[in-house]
Amino acid sequence: VVLGTESVVNYTPMNELDYGTLLCWSNNSIGVQDHPCVFQIVAAGKPDPPHNCRVFDVTISSLQVTCLAGDDGGLMQKFMLQVYQIGAMSPVVEVTRSTPSYSVANLRPATAYKIIIAAINEKGTS
Repeated sequence: VVLGTESVVNYTPMNELDYGTLLCWSNNSIGVQDHPCVFQIVAAGKPDPPHNCRVFDVTISSLQVTCLAGDDGGLMQKFMLQVYQIGAMSPVVEVTRSTPSYSVANLRPATAYKIIIAAINEKGTS
């Protein structure tokens, strides 16, 4: 569709074979475009997990943790931190944020914990 000085295409992949490279050319009274516009159509998927996590500023009852985000799978992602007391089935802390960086407080001294950080988007959890 031509909208003034803009051309728009609506493309909806219907199956796995519809993903890949989409090329487009334009032409007008002056001539035809020499090299096409190239678009890579990629299926959205689950995000990659955060990586290079670092724990710092550890005290007897608190800590800071930060990670680098992995690939978002082509969709907006958020990050969930869960802190489990070793042996417990449910988290003592669960926080979701837009970046993988957290401050965790009110931990019990002399207690072992497990920390899980995951990325989440509309397609699932890393």
